Amino acid sequence: MTPKPGYAAGNILNMLVHLGADLTRYDFSGLSVWQAYVQGVEVRDVNLQSANIRRASFTETFGVVASIAFSLNGNLLAIATGDGTICLWLTDGQLCSQFKNHSGWINDGSCLTIVQSW
Repeated sequence: MTPKPGYAAGNILNMLVHLGADLTRYDFSGLSVWQAYVQGVEVRDVNLQSANIRRASFTETFGVVASIAFSLNGNLLAIATGDGTICLWLTDGQLCSQFKNHSGWINDGSCLTIVQSW
Protein backbone atom coordinates (compact mmCIF):
# COMPACT_ATOMS: atom_id res chain seq x y z
CA MET A 1 0.00 0.00 0.00
CA THR A 2 1.38 3.39 -1.01
CA PRO A 3 0.73 6.19 1.49
CA LYS A 4 -1.52 8.96 0.26
CA PRO A 5 0.54 12.16 -0.16
CA GLY A 6 0.07 14.82 2.47
CA TYR A 7 1.25 16.58 5.61
CA ALA A 8 -1.40 15.57 8.18
CA ALA A 9 0.56 12.77 9.93
CA GLY A 10 3.78 14.82 9.90
CA ASN A 11 1.94 17.79 11.40
CA ILE A 12 0.42 15.58 14.10
CA LEU A 13 3.84 14.13 14.93
CA ASN A 14 5.36 17.63 15.08
CA MET A 15 2.55 18.77 17.39
CA LEU A 16 3.07 15.78 19.69
CA VAL A 17 6.81 16.55 19.83
CA HIS A 18 6.08 20.21 20.59
CA LEU A 19 3.74 19.19 23.42
CA GLY A 20 6.39 16.85 24.85
CA ALA A 21 4.24 13.73 24.40
CA ASP A 22 5.69 10.28 25.02
CA LEU A 23 5.79 8.81 21.52
CA THR A 24 6.35 5.23 22.65
CA ARG A 25 4.27 2.77 20.59
CA TYR A 26 2.72 5.40 18.31
CA ASP A 27 1.79 3.92 14.95
CA PHE A 28 2.47 5.97 11.82
CA SER A 29 2.80 2.92 9.58
CA GLY A 30 1.53 3.35 6.05
CA LEU A 31 1.14 7.13 6.44
CA SER A 32 2.85 10.08 4.80
CA VAL A 33 4.85 11.63 7.62
CA TRP A 34 6.17 14.54 5.59
CA GLN A 35 8.40 17.16 7.19
CA ALA A 36 8.36 15.60 10.65
CA TYR A 37 11.09 17.11 12.82
CA VAL A 38 12.16 14.71 15.54
CA GLN A 39 15.82 15.62 16.06
CA GLY A 40 16.80 15.01 19.66
CA VAL A 41 13.51 13.22 20.32
CA GLU A 42 13.32 9.57 21.35
CA VAL A 43 11.15 7.64 18.90
CA ARG A 44 11.52 4.23 20.52
CA ASP A 45 8.89 1.71 19.39
CA VAL A 46 7.37 4.19 16.94
CA ASN A 47 6.10 2.23 13.96
CA LEU A 48 7.12 3.84 10.65
CA GLN A 49 6.82 0.66 8.58
CA SER A 50 5.93 1.51 4.96
CA ALA A 51 5.61 5.18 5.91
CA ASN A 52 6.60 7.90 3.47
CA ILE A 53 8.98 10.04 5.55
CA ARG A 54 9.89 12.56 2.85
CA ARG A 55 11.81 15.56 4.16
CA ALA A 56 11.67 14.26 7.73
CA SER A 57 14.53 15.09 10.08
CA PHE A 58 15.79 12.51 12.59
CA THR A 59 18.73 12.63 15.03
CA GLU A 60 20.44 9.68 13.35
CA THR A 61 19.87 8.91 9.72
CA PHE A 62 20.74 5.81 7.78
CA GLY A 63 19.85 4.21 4.49
CA VAL A 64 17.44 1.43 3.71
CA VAL A 65 17.40 -1.13 6.53
CA ALA A 66 18.43 -4.46 5.07
CA SER A 67 18.71 -6.47 8.28
CA ILE A 68 18.07 -6.01 11.99
CA ALA A 69 18.88 -8.11 15.07
CA PHE A 70 18.81 -7.89 18.86
CA SER A 71 21.39 -9.52 21.10
CA LEU A 72 20.20 -12.55 23.05
CA ASN A 73 20.16 -10.54 26.29
CA GLY A 74 18.33 -7.64 24.61
CA ASN A 75 21.06 -5.10 25.40
CA LEU A 76 22.17 -4.40 21.82
CA LEU A 77 20.44 -3.65 18.55
CA ALA A 78 22.24 -4.05 15.21
CA ILE A 79 20.97 -2.52 11.99
CA ALA A 80 22.52 -3.19 8.59
CA THR A 81 21.86 -0.67 5.85
CA GLY A 82 21.79 -0.96 2.10
CA ASP A 83 25.16 0.79 1.78
CA GLY A 84 26.92 -1.95 3.76
CA THR A 85 27.07 -0.23 7.16
CA ILE A 86 26.22 -2.05 10.38
CA CYS A 87 25.35 0.15 13.37
CA LEU A 88 25.21 -1.11 16.96
CA TRP A 89 23.03 0.68 19.50
CA LEU A 90 22.63 0.14 23.21
CA THR A 91 19.03 -0.21 24.37
CA ASP A 92 19.14 3.37 25.73
CA GLY A 93 19.46 4.57 22.12
CA GLN A 94 23.18 5.39 22.26
CA LEU A 95 25.16 4.49 19.15
CA CYS A 96 28.13 2.45 20.35
CA SER A 97 29.81 1.27 17.13
CA GLN A 98 29.67 1.32 13.35
CA PHE A 99 31.18 -1.13 10.88
CA LYS A 100 31.59 0.04 7.29
CA ASN A 101 33.55 -2.87 5.83
CA HIS A 102 30.84 -4.34 3.66
CA SER A 103 30.62 -3.48 -0.02
CA GLY A 104 26.87 -3.75 -0.46
CA TRP A 105 23.60 -5.09 0.87
CA ILE A 106 23.69 -7.05 4.11
CA ASN A 107 20.62 -9.25 4.16
CA ASP A 108 21.91 -12.38 5.80
CA GLY A 109 22.78 -13.18 9.39
CA SER A 110 25.63 -10.64 9.64
CA CYS A 111 23.75 -8.47 12.15
CA LEU A 112 22.89 -11.45 14.30
CA THR A 113 26.49 -12.70 14.20
CA ILE A 114 27.84 -9.29 15.26
CA VAL A 115 25.45 -8.75 18.20
CA GLN A 116 26.01 -12.27 19.46
CA SER A 117 29.79 -11.86 19.39
CA TRP A 118 29.89 -8.28 20.76
